[in-house]
Amino acid sequence: MNHPAHIPDALDLLRTVFGHPAFRGAQAEIVGHVAAGGDALVLMPTGGGKSLCYQLPALLRSGTALVVSPLIALMQDQVAALRQLGVRAALLNSTLTAEQARDVDAGPLSHGTMPRGQAEREVPPAAAPAAAPAAAAAAA
Repeated sequence: MNHPAHIPDALDLLRTVFGHPAFRGAQAEIVGHVAAGGDALVLMPTGGGKSLCYQLPALLRSGTALVVSPLIALMQDQVAALRQLGVRAALLNSTLTAEQARDVDAGPLSHGTMPRGQAEREVPPAAAPAAAPAAAAAAA
């Protein structure tokens, strides 16, 4: 699962964009695997650094990364944090008005013009079993 070609770029982004000096645990291996186009189901405790495992590959690859999450509050926090770091990011969930949702759909997400960024979309927990968010994210 090791993909060392992406690690120098990922480490540079980790330092310059996120301000972390080094990867923790299996993050480097996971980021390399996902950045190379691989699928991953990552289980880590709260605060273990899961978010970087999809945020860094999203920045390393061209195009738009779609992250499926049932956690609206986390989605809002992470999109806000990414925007503060200069990363173009958007979210689409049930807290938005119809007009706000149309603005997201009509904006960079629908035209593929969100390079080196990320978008997050909610999957309502009642609509999907626990494994569905991971499957949907892997398929995107």
